[in-house]
Amino acid sequence: MRVYYAAVEHVANDGSRHVWAAICLVNYNRRARDGFIFGYKDMSDEMGPCEVECPVEILALLTPTESKNASEWREKCRKFAARKAENAKKPDLKPGQLVEFEHAIYMTDSTTHKTLQVVRPENRRVIFRSPETGDTYAIRNVKQRAYKILDQTA
Repeated sequence: MRVYYAAVEHVANDGSRHVWAAICLVNYNRRARDGFIFGYKDMSDEMGPCEVECPVEILALLTPTESKNASEWREKCRKFAARKAENAKKPDLKPGQLVEFEHAIYMTDSTTHKTLQVVRPENRRVIFRSPETGDTYAIRNVKQRAYKILDQTA
């Protein structure tokens, strides 16, 4: 709810059409002390924005462009969508499963762990327990990490 994407069509007098992507960053804070509770920044794909989560359905509506920035941005969005689709295919983690990460994870208590046991999955994070120490850790966006499930038993 912070970034909005749209396909914008411009039809010239000669009937030619050009469809480009509009990206709008939105900030809503109803408790703003200064009274400015809403702000936004709009931009086009030609500006090469950092936000790359544009839905593929919108990307499909865009007409070809000669802009290097727009082409690179569109490619980044397609790559992000492909990674997101691949991550969605990963099985949901269940309590009791042992998970081995491809790379050791550095925790805020200055420890690193490569293998952790699932305690409970939550909305955007999973609570893990270290098999060695019994300490628990919350890891966000686990499906974006490379891992394999060592133990299927829950």
